[in-house]
This record gives sequence, C-alpha cells and structure tokens, in this order.
Amino acid sequence: MKSYSLDLRQNLPARQRHMGEVAPTPRRGEPARRLDVAAEALIRQWMQEQPDRTLAELRDRLAAATGQRVSLPTLCRVLQRLRLPRKKKSVHTTERESERVRRARAQYRQHVSPLRPDRLTLVDESGVNIAMTRLFGRVSRGVRVPDAVPNNHGCNVTILAALSCHSLSAVMTVEGPTDAAVFRAYVD
Repeated sequence: MKSYSLDLRQNLPARQRHMGEVAPTPRRGEPARRLDVAAEALIRQWMQEQPDRTLAELRDRLAAATGQRVSLPTLCRVLQRLRLPRKKKSVHTTERESERVRRARAQYRQHVSPLRPDRLTLVDESGVNIAMTRLFGRVSRGVRVPDAVPNNHGCNVTILAALSCHSLSAVMTVEGPTDAAVFRAYVD
C-alpha cells in the first residue's frame, strides 16, 4: 500500500473542490525571455567582432545600446541559447602572420620534404608564458576562438627535448628563454 504525506492528503480534497481535478499541474517551461530578437542579434554580432568579451562588458554595452539592463546569469543563458559557449582560445604570436615568416615557412617545407620522417630526431623547445591575456571567448560550436598575443611577455619556463617518431628523450627544463649558452648546456 502506498503512503502519502499528510500535506498531500489534506490538500487533495481542496484541490478537487477548486479545480475539479487532482491531476498535477503541467510544468511551466523556461522563464520568459528578457531580451527580444533584435537584442540577441546585437549580442551575436558583438561576439563575432570580439569573442573574448566578458559578461560584464556585454551587459554594459547592451545597456548603452538598447537601454535594457539584464543580469549576468540572464546573459549567460542568452549566450547558451545562441550556441555561443565559453571556450578556451587558440592563441598564436602576432609575428606568425608576417609575410617574412610565411616565406621562411614555405622555404623550410620545400627543403625538408624529401627527408624520411622515421629517420629524424629533432630537438624541440616548448614553454609556458605568463603573459596576461584572456584565455576564453565565445563562438559557435565547432569553431575556434582565434586571437593574437604579444610575443615574449613575462617570465618563461622552457622545456627542451629530443623528439622522434618513436620516443621523447633527453628532457631539460630552464627558467627563461633558450639562448646559445642554454642550448650548448643541453647538447653537452
């Protein structure tokens, strides 16, 4: 036998008298939208122009443009509805876009294309940089958040290693950038 709470047993007769039935009321659905379609279109446009805007910046710009003040959680729901989730940026240095670097990369590809990859061992470096930049932005699913950041800003920790198709070996970490003296120490 099922047991029901005292509240339910006391409320069912009153519900029957007032509503004519005791069936549960239907769910109300999502809250009413606070922004109209035009405001959502503005938000989408602004996020395409600058995908790393914070919610606070977006709220202030929306208030200045339309006079509508909304909360940060409301803006977050709007961005989710527009399918603009928060994502980590894919950053690269601004120097990568220069014509000189593009030419040098093309020459390098032409020079190494005849070499067999399984016979190569390469020395590579990788580093962590504490440059202050926003790491997240919002764009549609399946699309990256591109951005450019200044090169060589802040303290670096560099990792040097020998890489081949088969293994990673001879790993060394250095505080700061790799220069001739660090490279000589690594080779020795």
